[in-house]
Amino acid sequence: MNSYKDPENKIEIKQKITTLQNLKEIVDYANELYPSWIISYVNRYSYDYPHLESNWDYICKQNKTKRGQIVIVDNIFEGDEYSILKIFINIFILSGFIVRSKDEIYVCEKCNSAIPNKETFEKMKDSNIEMKIKEWNNKCSSCL
Repeated sequence: MNSYKDPENKIEIKQKITTLQNLKEIVDYANELYPSWIISYVNRYSYDYPHLESNWDYICKQNKTKRGQIVIVDNIFEGDEYSILKIFINIFILSGFIVRSKDEIYVCEKCNSAIPNKETFEKMKDSNIEMKIKEWNNKCSSCL
């Protein structure tokens, strides 16, 4: 059984989430329920991907919030049996955070910036999205 699926007491959990006072309490509760889900936080995307930064700024502007961090999680699951995780993801996004799975993002060892995986890079390249690099690498071009 997947440890990230909704527990049987999901109604009580959803009710408790509505009583939490701030983002720290929400993060603490997410960690209490799913201790291995949130892996780390990164402050920004690599400068090689300016469109990801501008998209993030746009989302924050639409949600009338300031940028938080990129939350790297174990996985982002699909399906109704993950409704609690979806609530946490929505709260994070509405609070200015970006949520990405560990399989989607590399973290540059030198500058600690988020770098999309090779598959995402290739999709962006195929879509003619402007990037400051021509070839994918798991390090920023300025950190090579």
